[in-house]
Amino acid sequence: MDYYTTMEEESRTITMHSELRPHIGQLSFQMILPFHDGDANERFQIKVSDSRKKLTVTDKVSKTSEDIELPARISEGAVEYIVSQPSVPPQGLSHDKKKMVFSYRLQVDQEDVQTLRRNSLDDDYIPWDADSMKDRGDLLCRYCDYPVAHCGYGWRWRNLPSSNWADMMDLWHCHKPHSKEDQQQTAAEESNASRRGIGPSNRVVARRQAVYVDTSTLLLSKEDCWTIKLERTKPVVVGGKIRIPVTCRGCGKTLGESDQGNGYRLYKASLGLQFTDSNGWFSVERHPTEEIIAAQMLECFNRENIAHFIVHTGRKLGKVLWLFSKDLRYSMVSVDCTVNNQRAIRVHYRDIADAQEALRTGLIGDEYRNTPVDLEEIFLPDNLWEDLIVSLKVSTEGLPLNLSKWGQWDVGYLPRYEPKRSD
Repeated sequence: MDYYTTMEEESRTITMHSELRPHIGQLSFQMILPFHDGDANERFQIKVSDSRKKLTVTDKVSKTSEDIELPARISEGAVEYIVSQPSVPPQGLSHDKKKMVFSYRLQVDQEDVQTLRRNSLDDDYIPWDADSMKDRGDLLCRYCDYPVAHCGYGWRWRNLPSSNWADMMDLWHCHKPHSKEDQQQTAAEESNASRRGIGPSNRVVARRQAVYVDTSTLLLSKEDCWTIKLERTKPVVVGGKIRIPVTCRGCGKTLGESDQGNGYRLYKASLGLQFTDSNGWFSVERHPTEEIIAAQMLECFNRENIAHFIVHTGRKLGKVLWLFSKDLRYSMVSVDCTVNNQRAIRVHYRDIADAQEALRTGLIGDEYRNTPVDLEEIFLPDNLWEDLIVSLKVSTEGLPLNLSKWGQWDVGYLPRYEPKRSD
């Protein structure tokens, strides 16, 4: 998980968390310290950096201090407010009543507000779309760098109908033509599209030296993935559908699944992309599982307005993920990790005892017992499921206890893909 810095020491007495929602131009800041019944001024001190983007909190009793990089630069008025506030009593105690919780709402600098609002309009949240992958390099196994496919110059990359459906719009039809001439023209177009394997009545057919891209997978021909192993003896039956996994010959990890004899559909989260950087060195680009899942959730919400997702591995037990906030930035400092200014989505999640039953009925918990909700299914192999669970757990445990639960739901973050800006 590239966006986390793991902390080995467990001597921290200060926990901090800050969350920015760009559309309101305000960030929240919370800090938690061991309980102390004296004057707060005697206990800790807050300093703001000259850039107004970093806070330093010092615990005078334990003589320790911690820094947190804020998700945005705060205003000059917010600096005066937070520096003068330590004398205010804490907003409450932690669940175990051994720690004090201090909460602040801080105004963001106006210039930063305008920039953040412009950036929040950026819908480029899907990594490895077709345009960004053309002529870039070779696909590798994410886990052991074993070669998967040599995607050299001249290969064709095409976005499949999803958030990038416009690439193939002329091959998909939402209505039947009315005139005889239109019907004849449409029949000719569909015949041509069918020969190419992408007509409206056909499944997309994998072609040699072509890669078809959707939000979470890449579809390649079997001939181009000759190093992949098809695990016919290890099928996974999900909702009546048989999924036959394909694995890496180097390490045995699951890379994707057979597309019903029509090539291999490879998970982006299981792959690495090897390319030559501007200095002529070989580099490998990877995207974590949780970032790909965040993209799936955003794409589905934007397309169908579905905010609840059943994530499972084919077994009975699964997770319900509720997309609670589409776009925010957060920072946290805790015993286990440090996160600095990470763009993310906020999710509420919980266990579901029977994933397939929930998908059938739309019922996901006690408060929804008599109210079905629209659900989208996300299937994951075991290795990607483990990645997701670890990521959710780390983000939840890094939150202050009073923020880590919402009713019967656990609260966590999934990182949101953000392309590198040239400026």
